Amino acid sequence: MQKIFGGKSTTPKKVLLLGAGFVVKPTLTLLNEKGVEVTVACRTLENAQKLCKDVKNTIAISLDVENQEVLDAEVGKVDVAISLIPYTFHPLVIKSAIRKKVDVVTTSYTSPAMVELEKDIREAGITVMNEIGLDPGIDHLYAVKTIDEVHKAGGKIKGFLSYCGGLPAPEASANPLGYKFSWSARGMLLALGNTARFLKDGKTEEIPGHDLMSVAKPYSTGYAGFAFVAYPNRDSTPFSKKYSIPEASTIIRGTLRYAGFPEMIRCVVDLGFLSQDSQDFLKPSSKPLAWKDATAKILNATSSSEHDLTWAISSKHSFANTDEKSRIIAGLRWIGLFSSEPIIPRSTPLDTLCATLEKKMAYEDQERDLVFLQHKFEIEHADGKHETRTSTLCEYGDPKGYSSMAKLVGIPCGVAVMQVLAGKMEKGLLAPYTPEICNPLRDELRENPIQQPPQDISNITARFHNLKSARKNEPDALIVSVAEAQPTEEDVPPSPTVEELLADLGPEEQWMIERDETSRIASLLEEAKKVLPDNNDEGFRSVSTGKHVKDGLIEKGEDDTKGSRRASSTNDEEEAALQLQRILDELSVDDTDPPLVNEEPTSPEQPLRSLPSTPQTNPPAPMHHPTNLASSDENDIFPSVPLSFPSTTRKPTPKDEDPSNWCIICLADATFRCPGCAGDLYCWGCWTEGHRGEGARLEERGHRWVAVGGR
Repeated sequence: MQKIFGGKSTTPKKVLLLGAGFVVKPTLTLLNEKGVEVTVACRTLENAQKLCKDVKNTIAISLDVENQEVLDAEVGKVDVAISLIPYTFHPLVIKSAIRKKVDVVTTSYTSPAMVELEKDIREAGITVMNEIGLDPGIDHLYAVKTIDEVHKAGGKIKGFLSYCGGLPAPEASANPLGYKFSWSARGMLLALGNTARFLKDGKTEEIPGHDLMSVAKPYSTGYAGFAFVAYPNRDSTPFSKKYSIPEASTIIRGTLRYAGFPEMIRCVVDLGFLSQDSQDFLKPSSKPLAWKDATAKILNATSSSEHDLTWAISSKHSFANTDEKSRIIAGLRWIGLFSSEPIIPRSTPLDTLCATLEKKMAYEDQERDLVFLQHKFEIEHADGKHETRTSTLCEYGDPKGYSSMAKLVGIPCGVAVMQVLAGKMEKGLLAPYTPEICNPLRDELRENPIQQPPQDISNITARFHNLKSARKNEPDALIVSVAEAQPTEEDVPPSPTVEELLADLGPEEQWMIERDETSRIASLLEEAKKVLPDNNDEGFRSVSTGKHVKDGLIEKGEDDTKGSRRASSTNDEEEAALQLQRILDELSVDDTDPPLVNEEPTSPEQPLRSLPSTPQTNPPAPMHHPTNLASSDENDIFPSVPLSFPSTTRKPTPKDEDPSNWCIICLADATFRCPGCAGDLYCWGCWTEGHRGEGARLEERGHRWVAVGGR
């Protein structure tokens, strides 16, 4: 006898679970705990068997959903079919379920292809429940809850924002995108090309997919530890009707990513790496190209050297500043686009890149993921008062158990299946947009914990039961506490005592400072101040504040509302250091004649300085230099050439016919190469202006040149 959410049945319920993704196991485990017999069907039998291992009452089979006869035979054996395969195959499963009069549950959005089947679904008398995972899913359950509460109290929802991000935990995010793949890299990258539509201040706005990353903005969650950016996702406008909030003038649903993600993606888009056009040089081969050669062909660069690849990148993508250029170029280098490593050929730039990303950016065994979901409601109460109500879900995965994404998608799906089996769902094409559907699902999530062998997983449903508000006057808002494994006493070594720390320093006479030594330090500082020239007329710029200091006063800036104030916080040591640095800078500026001998070694073993910053340039491409620049249409959101570094130098005509030997600023014959600027070439005038001139920063001043070819 089987118990199904309070109801009893003399025969076990049966379910067909289609799919082998990471969300399948939590759903399977929940159903198993409830005594449901599950047939797990995958295209590959081995994958199905792996999922069924150590799970009772399960059967593993191989199944191709495009084989209608076989699919109908398996669907006809069960009470509910769960479709956790790509959404494009859902209509095939639903059509089979209509023929066999079997209910269906999916975690995907209700697609137009499903809507076309709505009449047939009703006539068959079956339930097709969609959008019951995380996003969509949990986001609906708690958005509808708050909206219903406000409406019942006579209030209005004037604005609604909902942002969700599935990300690596901060400690696992050390890569150029701040992202890791637990699902198809292709799916994620293609989703970035979807057009976004939303309501803002009563107007419908639309962002084309190729412009999506340009509208990404920093997003404040109220938690200072998260540096997120947010951008709109899909079409938010139908939620005015779906959520019954026609009064809302702003409705935006979007995606969260870590800071830096949009800029990297914009560059990858501009360079053509998301192209789905087949290329002969990317087709599978016994001798695949090196990545640097493939990159050169994709960019139409003159060669596969990093210098020429960087030049080609600068001609196709506009960087906001030199720091961003350095960071993004370093990111492309980390991915391997400049390396001799062979590509994993997949015919198109997109698929070839995805093969490398999935290899380099997969989760390691001990890494965990993070789900962050936040709603913001702008509420107008019946008495006319306004309130911003925020509700937040923050969940980390368990490296030894389920990922947070798997739990938060798989468990709501399993709960919905149990409700369908118990006959608690109405018939038809459904999604959780009404209190009648959402309230029972939330109740079941609270009351039904799940366990995962060999250890208990975080009790997600118990957490839902203990939801608390981000504000004290917000009952039952969506906040899930973060549970982390705490080390045992055996795992943590005892902290050293003060005596042990002092003993590590050696004999006391080696590190104790006597009173007379303190006086000597003060005396030395006074002598240094006397030796340094007095430049009070000119003043100097404070390193700590970035403001100009003159006669001991900080000059007033735009943000100094109280006028000039005495720079009393600058102690003697800091002032002396600042004066000394100023003198050194002046000496380097005055050094306008090129040295006869390079001051730094030029051997290949010499390490280059990290984070190079180079003056950027916007040179017109010579006719004989193949750059394949993008369109310069004024409506293009991405400029096709790099930003210009301010320059007043002459623009001489080069004599050398090889463009790779020209100065990157003025296109004259290059005289020097700058290792600190990623090996860029300069004439003497441009190098001096960019590295010793008035606008040069301290970082550029630290660069040294290397002579080129004796010119």
